[in-house]
Amino acid sequence: MLVPFSLVLSLLAAGPTPSRDACAFMLPKDLRLLVARQLPGYALPKQSDNLPADIQYQRKQGGNGCLGVAVGDFDGDHRKDRAFLVTSKTDVWLVVAFNRPEGWQLDKVWQAGDADYRMRLFVDVEPPGKYDDIGSSDTLEPGQVDTFTSKSEIVVTGATESSAIAFWKGPKGWVHLWLSD
Repeated sequence: MLVPFSLVLSLLAAGPTPSRDACAFMLPKDLRLLVARQLPGYALPKQSDNLPADIQYQRKQGGNGCLGVAVGDFDGDHRKDRAFLVTSKTDVWLVVAFNRPEGWQLDKVWQAGDADYRMRLFVDVEPPGKYDDIGSSDTLEPGQVDTFTSKSEIVVTGATESSAIAFWKGPKGWVHLWLSD
């Protein structure tokens, strides 16, 4: 079948088709369904949740443009877990989903801020190791520790060009420390 020349020209003029959201493929369908069931009223991360300049910077650093999802082995079982930000009309939470043989297990870890601040927030992965708090406050907040050593990857979240907070699930639950402020 011969395609009319005018149709080819109109398709070329329309430009490339818009790319799929970079965050969409990072969360498997069964995990997305679990989040909808267990966290009603919270939206999953989208690439457009962040500022275009932050997306562009992350891509230049080798990322895919999604600042709201990170993939890593956060419990040392050699399965790829997910850390991501969910947003309601009022707030944003850091959630970690552990990839268990029997299915995903969700941990609602930390309230990251108000919903209108979401555009500056990110989530990332750091390698196993020893981490120390920067010690910028005299008193520790609930769940904050001075130091921790993790044998598995850790979750880092914060505000772009501002703060970074490291999270690790130890024997007594989630703890965190400030890497920058």
